[in-house]
Amino acid sequence: MPINTQAGPRSVAPANERDSEDASLVAEVESYLRRQPQPRTAVMNEHEAAEYIGCSVSWLRNNRRSPATPPFVKVGKNVRYRIGSLDTWLEQQEVKH
Repeated sequence: MPINTQAGPRSVAPANERDSEDASLVAEVESYLRRQPQPRTAVMNEHEAAEYIGCSVSWLRNNRRSPATPPFVKVGKNVRYRIGSLDTWLEQQEVKH
C-alpha cells in the first residue's frame, strides 16, 4: 500500500492542551448528568409513573383496578408505583410478532 507523501504535517496539540480539553469535556459530561432527572426513591407518585411509562395520569386512575395497568402500592391515602414493578409491567406489554 503506497504511503501518501502529499499530505501536509499533522497538527498535534501539546499534551497540556489535550489534558485541558479532556478535563473540559469531562466537566461538561458531569454537568449534563447532574441535570438529568434521577429517581428520588424506589417509588413514584402517579404523575411520575405516568410520565415514566408514557401514559396519562387519568388513564392510570381510571384503570387502576384493571389487570391491564401496573401494580401499585397504597401508602396511607397515597398511591405509589414501584420502579421495578413499572419496568416489569412494561416488559410484559412488549408485543412480539
